[in-house]
Amino acid sequence: MKLLRSGQFFKGQTSINLIFFGSNGLTDTGLKTLSKGLKRLTALKNIHLNFTYCPKITDKGMMSIGESLRGLTSLKKVDLNFSWCKKITDEGIQRLTKGLKRLQFIESLNLNFRECNKIKEKCLEGLSKDFRGMKCLKKLALNFQECKKITDSGLSQLSFERLFSLQSLHLNFACCSLIRNEGLASVAASFRRLSSLQDFHFSFRECQLITHEGLEGLFKSFEGFKSLKRMSLDFRECTEFEDQALARISLALKDCLTLERLSLNFSSCHLTNEGIKKLFPTLKSLKSLTSVNFDFSW
Repeated sequence: MKLLRSGQFFKGQTSINLIFFGSNGLTDTGLKTLSKGLKRLTALKNIHLNFTYCPKITDKGMMSIGESLRGLTSLKKVDLNFSWCKKITDEGIQRLTKGLKRLQFIESLNLNFRECNKIKEKCLEGLSKDFRGMKCLKKLALNFQECKKITDSGLSQLSFERLFSLQSLHLNFACCSLIRNEGLASVAASFRRLSSLQDFHFSFRECQLITHEGLEGLFKSFEGFKSLKRMSLDFRECTEFEDQALARISLALKDCLTLERLSLNFSSCHLTNEGIKKLFPTLKSLKSLTSVNFDFSW
């Protein structure tokens, strides 16, 4: 930490990768020291910080990291992993993203908050506001898996509609068990303007309040996917799905004329052979499709 604090050892570095996985002794004080060192690395273009299973990190530590990123305006790629940091709340994420919103030239952003189970609603609204200034953003990945206090109200605040340059979007809300059809439709509504999107990964695994009717809003957004090449949809163990879900997918895929790779995971969704058959006529019509991966197992 002393070397990081001085900034001398890393002076001139354009890329940094720091892993603190499972560091039980790492506290907010340590992150404050780290932050002071990072502020001096003004040439940085790529940063990867992994704080997985660091149980003592709180919102104060998040604020320190956010403050350090604020002045690193040359950053193009940011990868921050706070999964299983269970003391982090919405306030901490908001403090972090206040620093991110000043990174006008950022091209790739990966934020992982898996099983930060104090997260609720407000941080999603804050993220949407902070995205607005990221005009160059091409790749975005958000992981809120097992953040079980997130509801439809929170998802309704999440929007990507101003990210016109976005080419890759990965969203993971698996096991967020309070999400319903309305939440799925709300977040999907902002996809319609993502005409540059080429890579789309979407997981609502084990969100068992979502039904096949909830897919309608999601698939309407596909009309704007004029450049889509790769798509992965994961709705494993969404047990309220019926064969109509696959019928809706089949209709939606007709708009994805540039699609090359398709992955669908609907295992344990109680689908039948009749529903699966509805997919094949559409798949045959997609001339660019070269790779298909389906899981409909029970």
